[in-house]
Amino acid sequence: MSAYPQRASARRRTLTSWAAATIALGALVAPLLTACSPADSGAVDFSEGANGARIQEWIDGQGVDTIDWTDCSDEMAEAYPADDGDHRAFPRVQCGSMVVPVDWFAPLSQKSTTTTVALLRAVSPDASHGDLIINPGGPGGSGVTEAVNLALSDAGEPVRQNFNIVGFDPRGVRSVLGVGDPFGCDDLSEDVCTPSKKLAHFASTPYVAHDMEYLRMLLGGAPVNYLGYSYGTYLGSMYATLFPSSVGAMVFDGPAPASLETDLAVQNAAIDAVTSRFLSACAAGELGPCPFSGNLMQAREQLAEWADELGQNPVTIDETATVDEYSIDSYLTSALYAPRSQWPTIADTLVKAKAGDMAALEQLATESAAVEDGFGQAVTCAMAGTQDLDGCESVPLVDPEVDYAGTSPILVFANTGDPATPYATAADLVDSLHNAVLVTVNAEGHTSLFSQSACASQIAMDYLTSRVLPVAGTRCEADG
Repeated sequence: MSAYPQRASARRRTLTSWAAATIALGALVAPLLTACSPADSGAVDFSEGANGARIQEWIDGQGVDTIDWTDCSDEMAEAYPADDGDHRAFPRVQCGSMVVPVDWFAPLSQKSTTTTVALLRAVSPDASHGDLIINPGGPGGSGVTEAVNLALSDAGEPVRQNFNIVGFDPRGVRSVLGVGDPFGCDDLSEDVCTPSKKLAHFASTPYVAHDMEYLRMLLGGAPVNYLGYSYGTYLGSMYATLFPSSVGAMVFDGPAPASLETDLAVQNAAIDAVTSRFLSACAAGELGPCPFSGNLMQAREQLAEWADELGQNPVTIDETATVDEYSIDSYLTSALYAPRSQWPTIADTLVKAKAGDMAALEQLATESAAVEDGFGQAVTCAMAGTQDLDGCESVPLVDPEVDYAGTSPILVFANTGDPATPYATAADLVDSLHNAVLVTVNAEGHTSLFSQSACASQIAMDYLTSRVLPVAGTRCEADG
């Protein structure tokens, strides 16, 4: 079996743990966060000078100043075989890694314990605009995988023509390159992955932001060009807060809240609203075959009856998966991250599941939102406003507030129908960034760039390549 995962045909953003992590935090039990605190977060100096000094101290001491890139095009082409209909040649890609201190905030003499961060660069035929670092969100998404996906995407072709696309797997994330100290190993080959608790205290966003600044310096020191989705917008916001002078062109899609002090009821309301829109369209026959009929109220009653039936007679898929009274709601919470164009497929899955189709029932059991492998917990428990929740009390380093003071504007895209990062919270993030412009995308689903809105994608490319900002109040429509 290959050490690399196979590329899913549904390429664009099926990550679900950001929404699940924020909703589920109150119920967490956190064995990873019970050791003694390595630092008093209240005493940490988060000023730009102190942050930059930590990076430079590492380079001058145990670090390096270049990345040893090796061509890995053949290996990655095997790992990510072409989908039906793909026609472009696999891009030239290079693999690398960087060794970073486990604790960036400890004195240099205590930085002997290290971890390794996996890197991948999809090499542009032109690269006239340098490197573009990307993060797909999660928390816990693989930047290495996203770099390959974006380079292979037809919609992402303008990005690859102008930039080397650089992805890194945040510390604690399971890397397809088989390096690092992952919280979990998913269902991939166990012979290249051993779960670790090494980073339980050291995988929150300020640590990852320091890794990103080190990566920027190893890439040559130019200001960061960055594309972040979902949690990746929070990572980008934290990076901009800690290293404002290092910011070049930053683009955020699916903006996460600036802190989890934002009322989680806003997110629950957004999830409920998109579920209602789906059920209404489904019951009205707009999506093809549907297991529900009538109006919205009747569709909800039928869904509740089906859930009750599953509660009384759950379906066992295997020793680890069961479809019960919670499975349909959990499946919809996850599935409705997709754009509206995918709603007929979701309805079809529900029709088949209700008819007893085991493959569809397995989707209900396994494709649901969940907090994954401890990384989401390490990230969310460090955000402001979560430390009084069960399982978060002993977090050693609390994130500083998002407060960007740089001169390079940040461009933010938000979908009106986003269930994961609700549109209602986008303005709060833009306000916290101080120097940011919001573009509204009239679309369902989570994120839109290089996937479901050519209008938004063009605006993003204009800014990344030419620093051209849209006028205030700009709106885009979804394609189709």
